[in-house]
Amino acid sequence: ELPKWIETYNRELTNFNHIEKRWTPIFAYDKYVNTQVNVMEGIQSKINKRIDFITDNDLDIKAHVSKEFEALTLTPAANSAMLAFAKQLIAKNEMGADEVPDMLNIVLDSPRMICRRYGPESLEYEDMLYRLDRDLADFITFLHAQVKDPQQVVITLSSDHGTSPSY
Repeated sequence: ELPKWIETYNRELTNFNHIEKRWTPIFAYDKYVNTQVNVMEGIQSKINKRIDFITDNDLDIKAHVSKEFEALTLTPAANSAMLAFAKQLIAKNEMGADEVPDMLNIVLDSPRMICRRYGPESLEYEDMLYRLDRDLADFITFLHAQVKDPQQVVITLSSDHGTSPSY
């Protein structure tokens, strides 16, 4: 049985707040390293024609919920949604508020999905990494504000399915 706050969270479709109609870059195209070189597909000609990152998988807010959440996994918003849920979990369960150690394992799977869909040298993957960096900084700030002794927090990050050549 789920805690009441999670039932409410799910019933209110809270993750829909993270779904955007289109995934647009956070920086100008000329700020991305991968706008210049793409070893996998020679994407340079496509970049000049693209207005939005996702053109064949638009997120229609009126579509079925499962389709929406599946599409969400192919955007950086899935990382944001997962970390927002983790914040709620930490706060509602008062994790880090006493002397008993708590452990929370968070899996951010959208980097793998984005890498598989667009490739490790794509603008989409690079943009997701910039957004993930911001999301993680925000989450770590939140975490340190929530726990009784921030010196007792251990954060381990690991990565797979992504490479980038040295420039």
